[in-house]
Amino acid sequence: MKKKIYFLCSPSLGILDNWLPVIHSLRQERPKDEFVFLLSKAGNIDHLDLDNILIKMAQEVFDTVIAISPSGKWLKTPSFKELKKNSSRHSFEQLLNKIYLKTYRRKFLAPISFLIKNVLTLVESLRLNHLYFDLNQEIDSPKNSVLLYDVYEQQKEYNQELVSLFKNTPAFSFNHGIDISQDKIVNRYHSKDKIKNIKAFLYSPNETNYYKESFGLDNSNLFISGVPRHQESWMQLINSYNQTPLPWENYVFLISRSLSSYFPFERKKQAIEDIKKVIIDEMKLKLVIKKHPKEPDDGLFEEILGKESYGQTWLVSNLHPFILGNTAQFALSFYSGVCVDMLALGKSTIEYLDLRNLKGYDEDDSIRDKDGIPCLSYRYLGLVLGASDENSLREKVQSILTKPQENLSSSIKVFNSLFEREKNAIEFIKGHIIDALEEKNS
Repeated sequence: MKKKIYFLCSPSLGILDNWLPVIHSLRQERPKDEFVFLLSKAGNIDHLDLDNILIKMAQEVFDTVIAISPSGKWLKTPSFKELKKNSSRHSFEQLLNKIYLKTYRRKFLAPISFLIKNVLTLVESLRLNHLYFDLNQEIDSPKNSVLLYDVYEQQKEYNQELVSLFKNTPAFSFNHGIDISQDKIVNRYHSKDKIKNIKAFLYSPNETNYYKESFGLDNSNLFISGVPRHQESWMQLINSYNQTPLPWENYVFLISRSLSSYFPFERKKQAIEDIKKVIIDEMKLKLVIKKHPKEPDDGLFEEILGKESYGQTWLVSNLHPFILGNTAQFALSFYSGVCVDMLALGKSTIEYLDLRNLKGYDEDDSIRDKDGIPCLSYRYLGLVLGASDENSLREKVQSILTKPQENLSSSIKVFNSLFEREKNAIEFIKGHIIDALEEKNS
């Protein structure tokens, strides 16, 4: 009997990077099953980059793409290309949406925002009515399907109605990022109140207490798997997709990110200025930037690094981090799990992030590095070299250039001690999923 494998891509496309190695292998083993991609946040449609290697590979795997529209209606298409083409708003809608976003939080403009919202809904229905469908009728019997997702996402308001449809479906969880959280453990909810049958795969034994206390799971729900995307076969497959070689063989790979509470505009601007001064101007090194999927094209890099220098001293690339990391001298990060990928490639990362005097991050109970500077998890654990200002950045860069192996070996040692490195994570996770599908079948 044909089965359905549902993948909930939430909170962002980043989770696809973690689940795709398993899903890709599962598809090869079960070509007759139906693979369904679920996108539960309308804004994520805009972040679908059809030239991205992960989206190209996903298109070969998924039979159906289901996404929520801005008005809250479910859309069903056979491909990402069709979803993007049909859901793109016309200039008139874009203008109305800009006005709506500026008015909906202002009480005295409530009548105007209400009217604009209704107009947007009407225009959308005229354009997308042929794609609307009832999601309740789509979700197959629990006996014929499984759900792949991140258990953390059950708590999100925009996911609750969707997740409730899978209450009796075997569900398999994997974290949307690569991290070993150092945050204070918060009892979020009892996961099995929402989905009864959950198996959560963990990168490390160090995550066990977090999953137990945060989500109400126990040992029978938890399995240490390691990181699927670090399997040698998967990294080789990713590299085989590289069709646009970079103009330089040696460069610094900058893993960028969008603005956040711990990375506000002024600090991001300062960080880029410092990187230009140290990396490009002083060290005469080239810079290749990988933007975050949610990072807007705001012209900040052009303004600081120089539009006229694009392609000469710096450039932005859409290639996968494995490809960019392979030939980089080292990586720079504004805080990203990609630093763990760099260690899997045998590359060091300098994390440039200044949390000093930042409310919520420089408090009495904040975690700190060995120098007493407030930091986040990767720096605290020793997976990256930390820099918080121009001088410390310069010091770390010089240290990597003069003593590359000494700096790398320290981080690699931490990496190997924290993460499960021996299991074939893809086969391990895939085996559990197939067991559930076959058990239901029998």
